Amino acid sequence: MRTTIYNLNYSARRSLHRRIRIVIFSILILLLLCSLVTSFLIFSVRISSSAMEPTIGKNDWVFVSPLVQPRNPIYSQKEAIKRGDLIFMKPLQETNQNFFFRGIDKFVGFFTLQQYYPISNSKYMTENKIIRRVVALPGDEVYIKDYVAHIKTQGAEHFLTEFELTSKEYDILTDKEIIEKESKLAFFKNCDTITLGPDEYFVLCDNRTSTFDSRAWGTVNARKISGKVLLKHFPPMDAKVF
Repeated sequence: MRTTIYNLNYSARRSLHRRIRIVIFSILILLLLCSLVTSFLIFSVRISSSAMEPTIGKNDWVFVSPLVQPRNPIYSQKEAIKRGDLIFMKPLQETNQNFFFRGIDKFVGFFTLQQYYPISNSKYMTENKIIRRVVALPGDEVYIKDYVAHIKTQGAEHFLTEFELTSKEYDILTDKEIIEKESKLAFFKNCDTITLGPDEYFVLCDNRTSTFDSRAWGTVNARKISGKVLLKHFPPMDAKVF
């Protein structure tokens, strides 16, 4: 056995152990603070699909604030989510997890920058969190014509397009070549008029050739909105505030 000063000096061993405990405690405090920040204030998300092109491309990174959502009591429903906002949605099909598995998910998610959750990650889109654009708010009437949403707000006499009713500037993608090849997309070109309930939102992909939105699965309840997209920060030359 190798002899060191720590084998011979009890005070030195105690000092070493104390420093180790301080380091471990400091790391745990840092992890706790980071977990609180990402759970309640802001976190980064890497986009894994092209559903929000041209606004957000595949492999872009955005900041999401879980603080801004319609069910947060510090906001009124109208203040939290506005027409044209990008929202972070809970999975359409949520799986029940006990406290232990949720803890594992949060721990791994923290160290992988919210990119990998060993328990809740799924190959099925309905079981994963997604980002979509809000085009109609509670109480609105909305229909789709040629992939563009037309909305009549409460008390209004006429329908206006989604672009006329929001101060947000964005473009949509309707690739004619893709639409011609995929005959099923013609079904999502138009949508009959529906009226949204008190807690319902109508959300769409900016890439309208992607059909995983309210055209396919209907309105979104306020409880499904878990945050608001604040800005795109990567790639840095294409950064923008939403």
